[in-house]
Amino acid sequence: FISSAAVVGLVAVLFFIFQRNKPQDVGLPAVEPELTTKEACAQSKTSVLEPLKEILRNRTVLVLGLAYFLLKPARYAILLWGPVIVFEQMPSVGKVGAAIIPTAFELAGLLGPILLGLASDKLFGARRMPACVISLLALTVSLALFMGALHTGSVLWVVALLFVMGLTLYGPDSMISGAAAIDFGTAKAGATAAGFVNGCGSVGAILGGLLPGYFDSVTVFIVFAGCALFSALVLIPHWNSRPTGLRVESASVPNQAMTVKPLRI
Repeated sequence: FISSAAVVGLVAVLFFIFQRNKPQDVGLPAVEPELTTKEACAQSKTSVLEPLKEILRNRTVLVLGLAYFLLKPARYAILLWGPVIVFEQMPSVGKVGAAIIPTAFELAGLLGPILLGLASDKLFGARRMPACVISLLALTVSLALFMGALHTGSVLWVVALLFVMGLTLYGPDSMISGAAAIDFGTAKAGATAAGFVNGCGSVGAILGGLLPGYFDSVTVFIVFAGCALFSALVLIPHWNSRPTGLRVESASVPNQAMTVKPLRI
C-alpha cells in the first residue's frame, strides 16, 4: 500500500504539472466554439442534473454504455482469474508460470489503446465506431479460441492469444469509455457521459469477478465471446457517427478543412 501510494502521488504531481484543460492552453485552436458570457451565465443556472438528463436522451451514449457493460466482464475475469484458469488447464507450467503467462494480456493493453486511437484518427477520419467494431470482432474470435488453446498445452499459443485479447479488448475499452463518450457527450455533458459509460462498465466488472467462480471456464469464455460480438453488433448502426461540429482535415487539400455533417444522435 505504501508503494502504491507513492506511484499515485507521482502521477498526481505529473498530472498537476502537465495536464491542460483545453487546447487553447497550449496554443491550439478550440475544438468547439467558446461560450459567450451570456451563454455561460445561462448554463451555470441550469440544474446540476441537466447534463445527466441530456445524456440519457442521447442514444449514442446509451449504446456506448451498453457496449462497455458487455465488454468489461472479460477484462476483469482475465485479470483476476487468469492465473487460476491457466493453472487448472495447464498444471505443468506450475504456479509461477501460470502467474506469468497472463501478463501478456496486460502488456498488450499498453499498445491496444494507442493503436486503436491512431486507426480511428488516421484511417477512419475521427470516426470511433469502425475501429471499435473491427477490434471487437477480432476479440470475439480470440475469446472463442482461448479454451481450445489451453487444452493443447502450447504455452506459445496461449500467450499469443492472450496478447491478441489484450490488444483487441483494451483498445475498445479505452475508446468507448474515453474519447467516444466525451465526443458524443459534447462539451455540455462530456464528463457526465464519460462517467455514465464508465459506471456501466463498473457493473460489468462485478460480473467479471463473479462468473468464473460459479461456472466452468469453457462456458464463461463462450459467454464472453458472445458479449464481445453483441457489443460489436450494437455499435455497427453508428458506424458513420461523428460528434456534432467536428472538423476534419480534407485528404485532397491538406491545408483546408471541411465540416462534417454527423448522423443524428
